[in-house]
Parts: sequence; C-alpha cells; structure tokens
Amino acid sequence: MTSKAFSRDTVRNALKSWIGVEVLTPGIVEEGGWNGYAQAIGGQLRNRVTEAQTGQSLWDTPDDEDIAPWFGEVQTEITEAEDPIASPDGQAASIGERGAIPARKGQLKSRPWYKIVLAAMPTAGAMKFLDGVFGDEVDEDTVDRKMRGNVLAATLILDEFGILVPDSMAFASFAWGIGKLCADGATADLSAWENEESSLLHEVTARLSPTDAEGRPRPLSWQDLRDVSRKLRTELGVPEELWIVTPCAIRTLNKDPPSGDILATFYLRDLAAIERDLPGVPAATRAYLGLDRPERTWDALSDRRQLSHLLQPALFPLARWPGPGLHPLTLLQQGAVNAAVRDLSQQGLFAVNGPPGTGKTTLLRDVVAHVLTSRAERLADIEKPWNGLGDIDLRDYAIVVASNNNAAVENISLELPLREKALDPSIWKEGSLTHFSHTATHVLGLSQKEDEARKAWGVMAAKLGNSNNRYEFHQRFWFDKDWGLSEWLDRVWSPNQSRFEGKEPSRLCKVDPPPTREQARAEWRKARSEFRIAMEKCERLRSGLIETARAQDRLRLLESGKPALQEKLRGALHDREDAERALVVDEER
Repeated sequence: MTSKAFSRDTVRNALKSWIGVEVLTPGIVEEGGWNGYAQAIGGQLRNRVTEAQTGQSLWDTPDDEDIAPWFGEVQTEITEAEDPIASPDGQAASIGERGAIPARKGQLKSRPWYKIVLAAMPTAGAMKFLDGVFGDEVDEDTVDRKMRGNVLAATLILDEFGILVPDSMAFASFAWGIGKLCADGATADLSAWENEESSLLHEVTARLSPTDAEGRPRPLSWQDLRDVSRKLRTELGVPEELWIVTPCAIRTLNKDPPSGDILATFYLRDLAAIERDLPGVPAATRAYLGLDRPERTWDALSDRRQLSHLLQPALFPLARWPGPGLHPLTLLQQGAVNAAVRDLSQQGLFAVNGPPGTGKTTLLRDVVAHVLTSRAERLADIEKPWNGLGDIDLRDYAIVVASNNNAAVENISLELPLREKALDPSIWKEGSLTHFSHTATHVLGLSQKEDEARKAWGVMAAKLGNSNNRYEFHQRFWFDKDWGLSEWLDRVWSPNQSRFEGKEPSRLCKVDPPPTREQARAEWRKARSEFRIAMEKCERLRSGLIETARAQDRLRLLESGKPALQEKLRGALHDREDAERALVVDEER
C-alpha cells in the first residue's frame, strides 16, 4: 500500500489556513468581568485616585479626565529605616501632581505595578462579526463557544510612576485579524501577522514613552492611554462598536515587574517560519505536513512478515526500562520501540497511537532507557571528563515530554524518578540504585521522611514548562540550602577547600559526603570500566542472538525448499523404478 505526498502548494495553503485559525483564536476574559480578571492575576482594580480601598469608584471605567491611580501612589512598602520619597533632584515631590516622578533612596520590599488593559473587544460582537464574514450566521457550534466576556486586544505594564515597563506591550493577533477581515473580507491574508506585529509594537511603544521638556520619561495619564487606544483602533481598522477603549488598570505588588502578556498563540511564529522556508524544513516537519510520505505502508496487525522483520535481534536496543514486575513488552510494543530506535537515530517523526491503557507509556519508558544508554556510551568514550566533554552536546540526549494534557506529561516526567512507580524493587531495593536520590526527592516536592518506596531513586526528569516551574526546579536542584547540588559539587571540585572550613555542611553533604577529587576520578574510572564491560557482554549476547536468528532464517529457507526436493526425490525414485523395469524386460529378451 503506497501513499502520495502532498504538493508544496497544497501544504502552503493548509499552513495559511492554520495560521488564520491561530490568528483568530481569542484570549477571553469571561468569569467575573474585569474584577474577576484582576483577582485571577493576584491584583486589584484601581482605575482612579481615591481613598477607597474597594468599591464602585475603583471599578468604573476611567474617563480621559480621571486622575490615574499612580499619581496618588503612597509608598507604604518602604521600611521605617528608609528615606522618605524625594524627587530626582532631592527636593520633595508633590504626590498627585501630574508630571512629577516620585523617587526614593533605599529599596522596597515590593513595589506597585499596574497592568493596563489598553483595549478589549466584546466577545459576542466579535464572534457574530466572524460568522458574518465567513457566511455562518447560524453556527451549529454556538453552544460550545465562549460568547460572554471580553477579548483582550492590547495590554501593557506601568511602574508605580506611570512609566511604561520595557518590553511589556502586547497585542492580540485576534484584534489585528478582525481589522484585516474588515478590510479584505474572508479572502484576507492573515499570514502577515508576524511581520506587522513588530512594527505595531515599535510604533505604539514609542507613543507610550513620552518625555518632558528635559527629555526625562513622563508619567502617562488616562488621556494619553485612551488616545493611543483610539488611534490603534483606527489603524487596525476595527469597527468602533467592537472596541472597548482602555477599560481598566490592575494594581499588583511585586518585587519585580510582572511579565507582559502573550496575546497570540505560540504556534504563529513557527508556522510563519515554516511557510517561508517550506523546502528547507526538518524531516520531522516534512513528514508531519505530508510533504514526505512512507514509500510503503503496512498493517502491523495482519502483515506478520513485516512485523517479524521489526523483531530481528539486530534491531533490539540494548537497554530496557526495569519497571515493576520486569514484564517484557508485547510484540507490538517491542516492534514500535525497535522501529522508533531505528528510524529516529538522526531525525524524523514516529507516531504511536492507541486508546488509554494500551501500553504507550510503558513502551516510551524503553525509548527513554535507550536514550540514557546512548548518552552513557558517548560519555564512556571520554577517559578524563574533568578535562572537558569534547564535542559531546548532552542536549542531543535530552527528551522533551509535551502535551495539551498535564496528566499525560506527569505520567512520564513525574513518575520516572519515583521508586515504586518506575522501578522493580529488585532494582532500587536489592540493587541499591540511587543517583542523588535526596535531591531528586526534594525536586519533586516530597518529604525526606516519606516511605522509602515513595521517594525518588534519582535525578532524571523534571516538571518544567512555564517560567515558575523552571525557576522552582533551578532553585531546588542547584541552590537549595539543604539538598541543592551546588555546594556538594563545589566541595568535590573546588581547588580552595579551605573556604569550607568552619562552614556547616548542607544536609546533602552530611548524608552523602562528597568524595575528594581523587576519589571522584577513581569512581569515574570504575563506573566507566563496569559500564563498558556490561555493554560488551550485551553486545556479545545480541551477536549470538543475531547468529541464531540467521541460522533460523537459513533453516526456514531450507525447510521451505524441502517439499520441492521431496517432490524431485519422488520423481527420481519413480524414474529409477521405470528404468529398472525396462532393464529386466531387456534382459529377458
């Protein structure tokens, strides 16, 4: 069975459609309106200067003439020992005076920041507009779509002085896309978003960065912000009834400025790059898009010959994941692992499909075992790693587990380091397998007092993804005062060991004392030797299995020729009998 690859034009049109869908994917603020949104991001609506701490006066949409709340900011976060507010030239500044930029000496424990919703769009109106553009006035999917609330169109961050925080301006691709559809209808080219976004950001950021007569940054007023919002709507070409001008400011307290919003999907930049350089995309992308197709496809459930080929000993990876029970993979699981190892040695795409509970995670663990062993083989080639890793890039042996389902990711990344979830007891209990298990347990957020079976056996996976997860991992893994590896490694390798004299060792250093330099080198040589011996043994065993498989193939070939030979033998015997009978008759004459 063969399949035909798609043409570049077909794929390019599909990419443009995909980009259009992503551009018109809105970020909707639905539950609780702007007040609910403020609470969701840990802040409070504060739309004007008022003595009230809560209530309608803070929530009502600001007008051009309202005094923005940062002009009345009181620096209550300053400690008593710090200096009072002063202007940059040392003179007292009048709080609430437009144009004055309060400043202080000393440091704040936390500072006020303001997230400004520069513009929003009514969700129901925007969706109705899209239905009209695409001729879908009565949408059968309406019951499943979010129709309430507002779509974020543009946001930014101001500091407590009303000054724009650099790189905090964000635009929604959705708002830009609506403007394009207004101008060009359903045939609008939405693939130009990436190019136009950067120029829009540059222009609007410049408008939001006014200076005073002396060239210093000037605080923004509500009129400044709302004028920029109205001008942006005009430039985008969005109808006035679909544009909400600067509905609110949200005050938060943080030591550092909040991150700017992402109001366009992550895929847009990558999709645009692929569309620009379609002939040069990597093999995995070409396969995913259908530019490259397999020369021949086959059914693993019915084609026993092809499956048998995949199960040749030569295709088996040398490593298996020692999961609970040490059960072997099924034939189809093993075939999938062998095919993945064979086909993805350099690059490519490999799909494994199956309903829940059919063993996809189990076979993926064997792929992980193969990657770990491949990395160990490369490292074992290094005689003295303390002189450097040479041309080895350890990222070539890393695995990213990604999904739109957090539970699916955690089945892999959070269970692989756990003893009872990932390993047979004979491995972690009797075999004493451990690799910085205390640090690994801490990285997973588990107590060191947990039952041994519920602790981690080693550092091999981490829950990353968003910036908070990455920061948490970085702190726990390296710099935690009790279980971080930074001090442990310093004590092993620091040329100045005297700096640790009189310093209380970390808990990790106490329960797992770091070796000296020479001990560490000796342990490396020992581990390297044992690993290479084990690999050589596995190679010999596999070579023996390969020869056995070849002998079986030869035997099957001989067996397959046996019926024909037997038929020839029967024919020969028959001819002999005929010849013998003819000879007897001749002698009688």
